[in-house]
Amino acid sequence: ESFDVIVVGGGHNGLIAGSYLQKLGFQVCIVEQHRKIGGGVMSEELTLPGFVHDTGAVTHQRIRNSPLIKDDELGLTRKYGLEYIIPEIPLAALFEDGTSILVHKDLEKTVQSISRISKEDAIAYKKFNEWGENLRKLMNRIADPQEPLPEIDIEFRSFFARVREYFKIGSCLFKFSPLPLYSLATGTFMDVIDHWFKHPKVRAFVTRMGSKGMVYPDDTATAIPGTIATLGSHTMGGGSPKGGSGAFTDALGRCFVDLGGTIMTGSEVSNILIEDGEAKGVSLKNGSKIKASTAIVSTVNIKQLFGQFVQGSELPPNFSSAVRRLKHSSYSSVSVHLALKEPPVFKALETISNVYRIELLSDAEDLIQGFNEIRRGLPPRSPYPTILVPTIYDPSRAPAGRHTLWLYAFAPYELQGLGAKGWDQKKEEVTDALIKKLNRYTANMVPENILARYTDTPLDLERRNPSFIQGDHEHISHTLSQMAFNRPIPGWSRYRTPIKKLYICGASTHPGGGVTGAARVAVQTIINDMGLKGKLSRHLHS
Repeated sequence: ESFDVIVVGGGHNGLIAGSYLQKLGFQVCIVEQHRKIGGGVMSEELTLPGFVHDTGAVTHQRIRNSPLIKDDELGLTRKYGLEYIIPEIPLAALFEDGTSILVHKDLEKTVQSISRISKEDAIAYKKFNEWGENLRKLMNRIADPQEPLPEIDIEFRSFFARVREYFKIGSCLFKFSPLPLYSLATGTFMDVIDHWFKHPKVRAFVTRMGSKGMVYPDDTATAIPGTIATLGSHTMGGGSPKGGSGAFTDALGRCFVDLGGTIMTGSEVSNILIEDGEAKGVSLKNGSKIKASTAIVSTVNIKQLFGQFVQGSELPPNFSSAVRRLKHSSYSSVSVHLALKEPPVFKALETISNVYRIELLSDAEDLIQGFNEIRRGLPPRSPYPTILVPTIYDPSRAPAGRHTLWLYAFAPYELQGLGAKGWDQKKEEVTDALIKKLNRYTANMVPENILARYTDTPLDLERRNPSFIQGDHEHISHTLSQMAFNRPIPGWSRYRTPIKKLYICGASTHPGGGVTGAARVAVQTIINDMGLKGKLSRHLHS
């Protein structure tokens, strides 16, 4: 078979890239190795029939700011029924003594909540957010997540030009800066926390938020990634599609097919066909070949693409070694999915009907101790999990009156003395530890309330999705050296690769992992190379 464009990978980025290109008039084929589309944005009945659980990403925060959703460019809302549910309170941090910190979309309400624990830290938190928001805006101006990054040969000139252009933001940032610029770039996120906060509970709360970037908060060069990972709840909040995370990719799939696109599931790519330095198609493991006349767009891990799929091609000096040296996230995760008779009753919350995400916490030192255990390859023994109870705000995910619950905890990929395969024998032990910790914060999580359970370990993540190498759902780490115009590697941040007509998008590229819809930005680069100059939005309406 022959198409204009082949997209390798049927996750949300592959479906977005395919749908936009198909809408622009190209004949597109999406090739997906799994039995169904969705990749890291999928929902399945893991425990019992009728109980819908998200097997990958659970939060759709950044995608809602993309023109894909904001302007409904593909009609996912008006034509395919995509509906987002945004609870009033994005986050509740609960402590074992019954106290809590509630994060509201309104920053002032969050500050009021923190003031019940520490008035001094509440004032500091407001200033921290002013400083951090300016840092985030500055980073977005330098590397806009909605537009292709500047050309590499002028990237440093562009970098300083944009810094000058947004001097007002920069001056506000440096006015509140806790560290000199050099220390901010090389320091740890714990340095930032030490500067701003004193109360153990507030320190624990901010530490947990920063660690969502999947880097140790006490590692060097984590000050900026940790700060950026902490922000966003006030401006965007939590939220996910009605019916589960997979409702998003299901809508994309229907849109793509209605536009005339072709989806091949259960089709595993063995290599990219390259002739005279140009991508010409793909070869599948079943022996068949598919030709592409215009482009191939890969959404798989860059290490998978250039470690397995591209073989024997001439690449620029040091390109392959730079790809091999890319670091994975500092840790992976364990997810426990529960089917419940009734929702949990938390001792520190009167109701969870308007709460999206719940964090169980102690103090920052306990969290750091947990990270030290992960460094040594120890499974979580006294974890502090993140919790979602989606059926509270979306009853469609379970039979009437029943509920689902998601427990999420950081964990090492390789276990001390056992390696990654040791997870098969430690899975139930870690599941028990997570449920035991949940029991300490709730009044009704007795065994009789749990109808069924299902656990995904770091090894399970890798088995299900080969792009999650070492259980890394971010593909590669969000360390400062692998962010913005350094992602995936310096010189190749505009979604192109050294192979002509072979493009890359997805979690390996800017802005990184999560439900970002960044493939839309990659499409802008692709169509520019095809001769369609100007904004993608203009071409969609022409």
